[in-house]
Amino acid sequence: MSWRLLVGLCLLPRPLFADALLLHDGSTVQGSITSATAERIEVRTANGTMLIPRERITRIDLSQPQAPAAAPPLMSPRHPPPPYQEAPGFGPGSDMLTVPLGLSLPVSQVDFGSIGGAHASDGDVGVFTGVQVLHQLDRALGLGLEFDYAQRSRTDSLDLFPAGVSRVFGDSMVFLAEARWTFRSDRAVRPFVLAGLGGHLSSETVDVRPQSGFVWGDTLTDERRRLIDDSHWGAAVALRLGADFSTDTPVVPGFEVGWLYLDGSAFRATPAGASQGLSGVGGGLHIISVAARLGFIL
Repeated sequence: MSWRLLVGLCLLPRPLFADALLLHDGSTVQGSITSATAERIEVRTANGTMLIPRERITRIDLSQPQAPAAAPPLMSPRHPPPPYQEAPGFGPGSDMLTVPLGLSLPVSQVDFGSIGGAHASDGDVGVFTGVQVLHQLDRALGLGLEFDYAQRSRTDSLDLFPAGVSRVFGDSMVFLAEARWTFRSDRAVRPFVLAGLGGHLSSETVDVRPQSGFVWGDTLTDERRRLIDDSHWGAAVALRLGADFSTDTPVVPGFEVGWLYLDGSAFRATPAGASQGLSGVGGGLHIISVAARLGFIL
């Protein structure tokens, strides 16, 4: 590089360079050339500004310009939170096995009005459980099969049978084909509505014992007698609302509240019930279920 070209380059306005000047004594001066004349060169170094005579310089190495550091922004840009990541495996084509566990609340009644009695609750709060297999067609719609067990625990009544203490209980096994619609599959909480149609096998039992001071008219005894003891098949309809909670594992907890209607013919009376004038009791059952859910994505 000629001396005139070097001087011309140094006199041109330019960004600071990280330069190196090799001197005759073998030392090197590193810094930024800020000005140059035919006699000397001004270099800004880490220790201050140096004026170096031209005759002491053997060679000058000019580096590439350093890009000025970007000034930090006055305020960091606000970014929206990233969209929620669905649970591993959840989505179109996935399968989920779910086990509900909760309570069955019967809201139907048994009526003995045909023999001068009254009516009573068709059982008390019992266990509700089952198993569901659901195939997700897309992010919203899933189709599946479900088996449920709904227990109606024992309830006692002093009015159902005249002058008797009645005990009513039963249970149902329900088989459903169902469709489920998930409203927000991309959120941590995924609400859904489910509708099912199928069949059921339900039982009904009514035991009666005379109240204190009363006896059976045919034997003059006060033992407990079973007046209704029957089971039958019928149609079943289910409607449920609930939500699943997405996690970063294939385990999906949730909850649901549902209504179950179990249709069918009347539950028939036993010979002991027929001797008291009973032919049977109505077979339709209404059950409310409240359950926690634990799902496993397969």
